[in-house]
Amino acid sequence: MGEGISRGIQPGTAEYDEVKRKLNQGGFQKGAERDDNDAAVFVGTREEAAIHRLRLESEGAPFADLRSYISVNSFVAAGAEEIREAFSLDGNNNLSESFEKYPPGLFKFIHNKPDFTILFKSKDGSLKECTIDMKRISDMGDPAASAVATGHATDNPSDITIRSLSNIGFTFFNSIPGTNLSGCYEIVLQQRAKKLAAEKSSGAGFEF
Repeated sequence: MGEGISRGIQPGTAEYDEVKRKLNQGGFQKGAERDDNDAAVFVGTREEAAIHRLRLESEGAPFADLRSYISVNSFVAAGAEEIREAFSLDGNNNLSESFEKYPPGLFKFIHNKPDFTILFKSKDGSLKECTIDMKRISDMGDPAASAVATGHATDNPSDITIRSLSNIGFTFFNSIPGTNLSGCYEIVLQQRAKKLAAEKSSGAGFEF
């Protein structure tokens, strides 16, 4: 190919990240029949691809415990480098310094229906998301029955999930005063949207 031919969307741009995110979250169409010729498209590093392969191979299968479930089913919502860049562009030094001090495993709920989805800080400084399907986690069994057996019969599903996550080292954001995971993620989303809009408005298109 000649040097003058456009190579399309370039890595490192907000548009590339957005396309990658949509491709990777798409996977197979749920409920669709598949055969050996079916394939899922994935964009990412070798490590990310290995985790993605495990996710596909384990689709619908139970996991032994919550820890292994999260390691396979979580995905990066915002990388550490993107977070640092977003804070730099936003100029919110206080929130940036606070985020640096947040412990790995700090989490909050961002959705609670039909299953709980958590946003948490990973050990590499990124923000990850994971939707927790309790029915696929063997050691959680029947959450309601477990709550009765342990004397927590009045607990709602969110309390049960918080306790289960705390047992494997996660920290609910409310337990540390002043934490603002939502605010941190919102800054990333705002800067991501601005960057994407700027790239689109630059008129970048097919180069002949």
